[in-house]
Amino acid sequence: IGTIADCVPLVGENRILVKKGLEVLNDTKRAGLSELLKVSGVKDGQILKAWNVGFQIGPRINAAGRMDHANSAYKLLIEKDKDEAHRLANSLNQRNIERQQITEEIVQEVVEQVNEEDDIIIGVCEGDVWNEGVVGLVAGRICERYYKPTLVITKTIEGYKGSGRSIPEFNLAAAIEDCSEFLDKHGGHPLACGFSFFEENLNNFQNKLKKIARNKLKNIELSPSI
Repeated sequence: IGTIADCVPLVGENRILVKKGLEVLNDTKRAGLSELLKVSGVKDGQILKAWNVGFQIGPRINAAGRMDHANSAYKLLIEKDKDEAHRLANSLNQRNIERQQITEEIVQEVVEQVNEEDDIIIGVCEGDVWNEGVVGLVAGRICERYYKPTLVITKTIEGYKGSGRSIPEFNLAAAIEDCSEFLDKHGGHPLACGFSFFEENLNNFQNKLKKIARNKLKNIELSPSI
């Protein structure tokens, strides 16, 4: 489940682990997984494939940590009592529905801020605080829609916290590192990052990042490849 849900390339030993893992998953004796499959819409007797893990099981397990605490997903996976497993599975399913609704609402708010002439999209929370557990998902959706590196930033008690997703043409981790003078914490890899900073650094951080994107992406035709 973890190999598929974390989008690891299904080649080499990973492919064998997933192939054998799906055989085991299709005959699982775990009460928690069985109940989770039911609330995910998987029918009795249906043969599970990687798609079911990636789009039905994974998001529901992941919703626990995004919306509340990952412990509830852990409890589901180890639960042996069928009734309790049923309750936990329904709870995770409800959180996943909430996660989808909140993600879509924030996506629409960020879309309203988008200037398609910009080289990098930076969405900043202007009203109610955005759920920091889903800002990475929102950044991914916006990045995919416009095919541009995207940061989504929400307010916190200390200042701001954000998450970014990028495209192969722009190394987001390197760009964030170049802006580290304005950041409190940061980390990531070329296609995704997370960071936090204090409120007074918002404008300087945005301006420098836009300048970096303008220089790096100059004369590059951005177009997604299949």
